[in-house]
Amino acid sequence: MAEQNRVFPSSWSQELARHTIDRAEAFTLRCRYPRLFGLSGRDTEWGYGRLMKVYRLHTNTGYTGWGLVAPTVTEAEKWLNGKTLNQFFLPGEGIRPEGRSAEFPILDLAGRVLGQPVYRLLGLPVSLSLPTYDGSVFMQDLSPREDPGGMRALVDSVAQDYDAGYRTFRLSMGRGIRWCPLKEEGLQRDVAALQTLHAHFPGAGFMADFSAADTEYILSFLRESEGLPLIWLETSLREDREMWNILRETLAKHQPQALLVASQSKTGPEIAVRLMEEGLLDGYHPDVTSMGLSRFAKLLPRIEEAHGFLSPGCYGNPLKTLYAEHLGALSSAIHSIEGVNATLEGVTPESCLPHLGECLVPEKPGFGAELIWGQRA
Repeated sequence: MAEQNRVFPSSWSQELARHTIDRAEAFTLRCRYPRLFGLSGRDTEWGYGRLMKVYRLHTNTGYTGWGLVAPTVTEAEKWLNGKTLNQFFLPGEGIRPEGRSAEFPILDLAGRVLGQPVYRLLGLPVSLSLPTYDGSVFMQDLSPREDPGGMRALVDSVAQDYDAGYRTFRLSMGRGIRWCPLKEEGLQRDVAALQTLHAHFPGAGFMADFSAADTEYILSFLRESEGLPLIWLETSLREDREMWNILRETLAKHQPQALLVASQSKTGPEIAVRLMEEGLLDGYHPDVTSMGLSRFAKLLPRIEEAHGFLSPGCYGNPLKTLYAEHLGALSSAIHSIEGVNATLEGVTPESCLPHLGECLVPEKPGFGAELIWGQRA
């Protein structure tokens, strides 16, 4: 109990009880990419940017907080207005279930009221300097579909993000699954992509995302790419221990330094943790908003005990990178933070770019970003 009080003092709950949400505004923000974000294993071209919906909450005492909400949230003011901030918190645990769909604006608002960064509301920080990697290297050699850029375009995209501060890059793989007429042709292009990038960026690190590929395809890639080191190999399998065993053994033979990571598309958090406990899996790479910071924070001790790691993903959204940074401050079980070379209109700071592969967690109240302008939704 003493530790829990140290994490979230009772005085904080008393202070939050003084502040009532009395207004909620919806805005649409535009995220801009510095180039065409091309094909991935699952998706067509992402284009030059995306739109996102955020809410800004106001209190009767003059405070505001803002952030992403769940896609299902509509007319948030009808269920948020009139509630005091302490009604959304379980001291030492984070947001109550009834507030999770609007967790990010609520956490931002509470942090501003208390004068604390969000990570401090969820626990005690371990580190405020975190390794980060670039999650925006797509199949530029095949994009745009009407006039593919070839390997030169892939090299140029990594060079652009290298100049932005990244030193590790997560590559979309699986060209032969959906985008090349022949599976073998796509497989060889995957190998050539890794080979080309190693040649042009000898000091960089690379991760391979095969979350859309089948096991046989991945095994063939591992045999063909031996000698081209990977930091991790990411895939998505259900709770199929035989397949995870085969992947683990093949990885040990052809990429012994590489970590085996599950994406969230088929592997939920409970399955991922069990596989870590059994020694079949090293890490889990989910969207940071899929469970919310409070539930991920509760999962981190189990991941630490299993000697695994979590790497929260942002999937093209720099706001999610900011949220992941606050989660990353809480545990040594956070391997690295996924970033994206992008800017947000109407937000200060407009991006979360690293310096030489490291990002610094903001120590300002809330998440540390200001909403200056947005199109009213």
